[in-house]
Amino acid sequence: MKKVVVKLDLHDDKAKQKAMKSVSSLAGIDSIAMDMKEKKLTVVGDIDPVHVVSKLRKTWHTEILTVGPAKEPEKKKMKGRRKTKGKKKITRRKMMIRKKMRMNKLLSLSSSTKDTIPT
Repeated sequence: MKKVVVKLDLHDDKAKQKAMKSVSSLAGIDSIAMDMKEKKLTVVGDIDPVHVVSKLRKTWHTEILTVGPAKEPEKKKMKGRRKTKGKKKITRRKMMIRKKMRMNKLLSLSSSTKDTIPT
């Protein structure tokens, strides 16, 4: 998986659509995103950056900004979930201990009041 960021010389939405359409015809693309403010096209997938740029250079002036591995945010999410689960187990355990202590206290109070009440 590679992430290729390319700067294009585009002026309107019609040109944006044409650029995205020309790149989408390549095999192995997972996602395409365009930032019109900065005029950056981001392509993610199992692709060759040279093929992406050669497709775009036929029509527009193109600059390669970055080429690198695509990040996988799933691993980070898993780590965060494990930590919160551990914290929940600790708080549940404390709650159960407190509940048992209250029950024992109530039972001891109720048994002592039965002894003192005359019948």
